[in-house]
Amino acid sequence: MHIIRAIKSIADSNENIAFVDAKAIMTKLGSSTGIVGNNFTLTSAYVYGGAFSLDGIHPSPRGYALIANEFLNAINGKFGSNFKGVNLGNYRIQFPPSL
Repeated sequence: MHIIRAIKSIADSNENIAFVDAKAIMTKLGSSTGIVGNNFTLTSAYVYGGAFSLDGIHPSPRGYALIANEFLNAINGKFGSNFKGVNLGNYRIQFPPSL
């Protein structure tokens, strides 16, 4: 946990770096509520959570879209920009197709 604080401190002290707390994202994905975006709920649950591919390690296309949105949010917050996030529904999950 100390490394995350150190990286955040460096990012906060540098006007050219935006910070994304990947551990916080993983914690939210592992919670009972997951992360909701564009009316989709993503969790870290194997197969049915939607955030990860079937290997259980790499993000699914929808999981990568979620990560991209988190980076855009950090960039917008740090630099006052207005990049629009992607719609998670435009990116598939691995299984089942109904999710």
